[in-house]
Amino acid sequence: MFFGPRGVEVRLFRHSGRGRQGLCREIRTRVLLECDFSDTTGAAGRQCVEIIEPPGTNPPSIRTMNRHAILFDLDGTLVDHTSASHAALRAWSPTIGIEPDFQRWLELDKWGFGRFERGETTHLGQRRDRIRAYTGREMDDDTCDEIYTGYLRAYEQHWTAFDDALPCLERALATGDPVGILTNGSEEMQQDKLNRTGLNLPGVVMLAATTLDSAKPRPEMYERALDRLGATTATIVGDDWVNDVEKPRELGWKAWYINRPGTDPRVDVTSLDQVVFA
Repeated sequence: MFFGPRGVEVRLFRHSGRGRQGLCREIRTRVLLECDFSDTTGAAGRQCVEIIEPPGTNPPSIRTMNRHAILFDLDGTLVDHTSASHAALRAWSPTIGIEPDFQRWLELDKWGFGRFERGETTHLGQRRDRIRAYTGREMDDDTCDEIYTGYLRAYEQHWTAFDDALPCLERALATGDPVGILTNGSEEMQQDKLNRTGLNLPGVVMLAATTLDSAKPRPEMYERALDRLGATTATIVGDDWVNDVEKPRELGWKAWYINRPGTDPRVDVTSLDQVVFA
């Protein structure tokens, strides 16, 4: 609790997600404002502010917070995941006695992440399932983790950012809007990816599935990302039609669909150089 101008008593309440008007109906005689906030740890987000005017004063009018954020997908958007995965499979598969099969690995990647995105397994669980399916072997979790670590070591050696990634991030930051990376990967690996590819610019916030305890395209993933950035709406740039375009647009976001080969008729841009931040 704190005291604002003219002795107005102010109490902070977490946003319930039911909308400002719904909250006002519940409290009835009290006026709620939605505002930016930051706590002593530097975290930002949305809160409702309950303002109780001193006796005899007129209640203040309700205003709306409308802070905008810019979000990017990571793999396939800023970082060349496909090339890195190809190279990793060529180096790693023979070490476990398997001929590299990129098409099979790609199918399993989509299958595993699809299950994770639907909440049918954990992020770690989908990794283990993919290893069992790729090798065709039954093995315990520890063995799966050990084998997958071998793949990760090969994969991380080939991480590279697309040439248009850094300039686009810099243009996003120059707008003054909060900027984040919204990814279904693990925070530790995805942050390491930013560090190694030179995309770890000051002000870029990592918003990973393992931290937000959800995954695209579940609605709460996008809601939690906005909360972390202290925003109510966003522009997102990504290469996955459902996760980065269709679902965000349903939520009222602006979405740029990048399809670098230009083979999808729904494509908005084939290069990040073409993305415009209003």
